[in-house]
Amino acid sequence: MAKEEIYVSVDIEADGPIPGVNSMINLGMAAFRLGSDKPGDTFEVNIAALPEAVQDPDTMDFWGRNPEAWAYVNRDPEEAGSAMTQVYVGLRSLPGKPVMVVYPTYDFMFVRWYLVRFCGAQKARGFGFQALDIKTLAMAAMGHPTFKGVSKRSMSKAHPEWFKGQPEHDHTGLADAIGQGMLFVRIMQTLEAQGSRVVVANHIDTVNM
Repeated sequence: MAKEEIYVSVDIEADGPIPGVNSMINLGMAAFRLGSDKPGDTFEVNIAALPEAVQDPDTMDFWGRNPEAWAYVNRDPEEAGSAMTQVYVGLRSLPGKPVMVVYPTYDFMFVRWYLVRFCGAQKARGFGFQALDIKTLAMAAMGHPTFKGVSKRSMSKAHPEWFKGQPEHDHTGLADAIGQGMLFVRIMQTLEAQGSRVVVANHIDTVNM
């Protein structure tokens, strides 16, 4: 019998757009099963900047406008190798096959790069080579004709119930991961109610690295 899939909503914060050139400074994860929009296991860690990396000026302008979030994601950072080892161990402890769920796929790029660098390619297979993109899933559920026309604003207008009770999106990893995981489960519930599980298979966006 195939292992149950555990959907791990992931949100990262960084000081720039490119892993390696810039640093991932905060990582939050929340595990979900499709039967519930309440998270199971959760994890969050602040990560020390890479010594060879630089901060992107545009990204730092964003953080300058969000000083409370910046202070939060820089509190008591752990060395990157230790942080990613904790991620690997946490994935191994889940009672099923972890599937990364992201909004957008930017988060997958950072997590994959960090896992490969600090845990090795073999251990980086915890999430495999792909992630499930919530925005593409919403495009299928809404029957929207364009990808760029799908945003959280358009989602909330079409399906306000998808966002009910979510934590505030405050640019900290765990809170944002929980909110995005709740959104994912509710979109899947809408698709199930529409009898559209086959449609999902044709619209899930994967990231191949």
